[in-house]
Amino acid sequence: MNGSSANVLFLQDNGINESLALTELSAVLRQEGHETHLLLHAEEGKNWWRRIEEVSPDLVILPCNVFGHRFVLSQVQELVRRFPRVPVILGGTHPTFAPSILEQPGVSRILVGEADVAIPQFVSRLVNGESLLDIPGIWTQTEDGIVRTGPGTRLASLDELPVPHRELYFDYPFMAQFPWKKFTTGRGCHNRCAFCYNSFVQDLYCDSGFVRRKAPARVVAEVQAVASQARLDWVHFADDLFVTDLDWLAEFRSQWRHHESLPFSCNSSADRMNPDVARTLAEAGCRSVAIGVETANEETRMKMLAKPTSNEVIKHAAASIKGAGMKLVTFNMVGLPGESMEDAMETLRFSRRLGADATRVTMALPLPGTRMATDAARDGHLDGSLANSFTPDIDIRENPHGPYFSTGDDEAIEHILNIAPLLGRFGTADKSLALLRRLPPAATRPLRLWMSLQEKHLFRFSLWDGFRFYLHTGDPHARTTNYVALM
Repeated sequence: MNGSSANVLFLQDNGINESLALTELSAVLRQEGHETHLLLHAEEGKNWWRRIEEVSPDLVILPCNVFGHRFVLSQVQELVRRFPRVPVILGGTHPTFAPSILEQPGVSRILVGEADVAIPQFVSRLVNGESLLDIPGIWTQTEDGIVRTGPGTRLASLDELPVPHRELYFDYPFMAQFPWKKFTTGRGCHNRCAFCYNSFVQDLYCDSGFVRRKAPARVVAEVQAVASQARLDWVHFADDLFVTDLDWLAEFRSQWRHHESLPFSCNSSADRMNPDVARTLAEAGCRSVAIGVETANEETRMKMLAKPTSNEVIKHAAASIKGAGMKLVTFNMVGLPGESMEDAMETLRFSRRLGADATRVTMALPLPGTRMATDAARDGHLDGSLANSFTPDIDIRENPHGPYFSTGDDEAIEHILNIAPLLGRFGTADKSLALLRRLPPAATRPLRLWMSLQEKHLFRFSLWDGFRFYLHTGDPHARTTNYVALM
């Protein structure tokens, strides 16, 4: 270490798992005088260990996401062997939701919860030679057992954070050159869906200050900072819910129209969308809004997914978005516990009837500890050992296809996922579906490319831009379960 500063190295598998929480943490550390670096394994290849040695880190931090844990665990064991004196911390969704990862070989420290306060405290004590065992959020495996210190302290105001250090990723040219970039305007979600980790995080912090929002002027400043560093043709606000407060939205409209002319997109729940909200978004410069449909089956949506939104509410939301001249994107899941091929098809037909300009479809994931996973195990649609286990055989990087729950027709469900954007946009005849049943699922996997073509059309980037990004990141279905507030 150099005096009172430290050299902090972040290690990650792939640029597709870009973490905005990591860029916020990096900014805090740099503000306090420390150096930060990021290495992506997919980019460094055979030079990986040499590049780590060149950085000569005083601390190594690895984002460890649920279903992406195998890569991280393999790296930890080798890091401990090669750099025995350098502390290593795992953060992100996996350590937060399953601290038992501390029992894995080589793992000695994890971050539970948010990083903005905990990691800078750890680095400060590290450079000053002070005790590292009582920092809230930093859990340590010792000879006497695990020292548990609760979740990391969370900031009451996100405006206290310095502007995110996005150069952390932009040092890789393909990340800087991609014209579409994501941002966040806050942390937390008002919903408690049965398939999502928001409920877990709410409970972790006892609902205290869970939903926080940056001031509109601060959001604009973050966008302007990126525009000065890298190519930026389209802004996507990746918050679970961009639409939460109409007063905030009106102020954002004024700030955005005054300082920026970039088109943007965002996410909203259907129950928060109405003609007034849609008009405000459109006047601000929003070009597309994504809403969660998940499934066309109202009973499944309300009971299994704990999402109390009727089909009628979704129809009104879609009409408001389209009526304001914006594009409509729907989020959908297939492969739900016990789902039949016809159920999955009806979901896509429903999105088509809504007039969706893009249909985003994912395979339902058994996120351990969520209500959907435990209910599925109870009903025989998931091995009971997987419902609460965070080290299952399922690993998104090794099995990106699914289904993961037992369904009424597993092979047919994967076919539907593979061709979902085509079905959602154009529909198909029953005879075509019958033909699919005669083919192995691998035969239709190349058709997933259509989803990427939808994104290209929606966000107006070129085929070359999309292809160049794909060459570096691979199949977008291999994205792991990162979470906007956790690194």
